[in-house]
Amino acid sequence: MKNMVAFLAVFAIMSAISQPAQAHSAFKKAFEAKYKVKASCTACHDKKTKEIRNDFGKLYDKILKDKEITKKWKAAKEDGSVARKAYESGEMTTEFKKAMETVGKMKKGDKTYADLIKSLEIEGLKAKS
Repeated sequence: MKNMVAFLAVFAIMSAISQPAQAHSAFKKAFEAKYKVKASCTACHDKKTKEIRNDFGKLYDKILKDKEITKKWKAAKEDGSVARKAYESGEMTTEFKKAMETVGKMKKGDKTYADLIKSLEIEGLKAKS
C-alpha cells in the first residue's frame, strides 16, 4: 500500500509539471511534404512516451513553445471540426513551417539538420516508398 501511495504521489507531481507535447498530424504532414521522407513519432518524441521530446524534438519545442500551438488547437477543436481544420491548415502549419526553416539551418557537427534529415540520419525517418 505504501508503494502505491508513493507511486500515485510521484505520478501526480509529474503530471502537474509535465508540459504537453505538441505532436500533431499537421506537423507530420508538413514535415513529410517538405523533406520527402516518412516520419514516425520517434523522430521528435521519446520511444516510451510522446510527452517527452528527444533532442531533435526539443529544437522545435524551443521555437514553438511560446506560440501556444496546442492551446489554440484545443480551443479550435472545441469550436468544431471546421475551426480545427482551419487552424491546422492556417496558423498551425505556418508556424511549424517557419520552425522547420530555422531548425533546418541549425548545425549538428558539420552538417545542417536539413542535410541530416535528407540523408535519413535522424532516428525515426525512412525513405518514402
